[in-house]
Amino acid sequence: MNAETLYRMVQQLWPERVDISDATISGSSRARFPKLSYAWDKAELAVEPVGVNYKRIQDSWRDLGVWCYFQAFHQCAHDNYMLGRREVQRSDVSLNDFKARMKAALAVEGWERERVLYEAANGQS
Repeated sequence: MNAETLYRMVQQLWPERVDISDATISGSSRARFPKLSYAWDKAELAVEPVGVNYKRIQDSWRDLGVWCYFQAFHQCAHDNYMLGRREVQRSDVSLNDFKARMKAALAVEGWERERVLYEAANGQS
């Protein structure tokens, strides 16, 4: 799967802006954003199979893409909150950050096949 194509596809599953004023911060690196988590739940539901005849086509890519986008979005939310901002925008998630998170996720055991396909589609080895 081409990273930019996946990024654009997954990005559309998220709201343009998310209010992060509901944050619960634990220390300097941990945070919980209920409205962002709700948006994540909705994005995950958008890539879930529907009905018994639904055929999953590239859904493992979209599932992984949603997870990686959430990780990046959460980091942006944390950074924004610590700077006194109470909103995060989906455009805050850069393609480069998304690619880095995809690469890290695909490095985990069990994703060998997908990693080879991803690297081939994105000119990596």
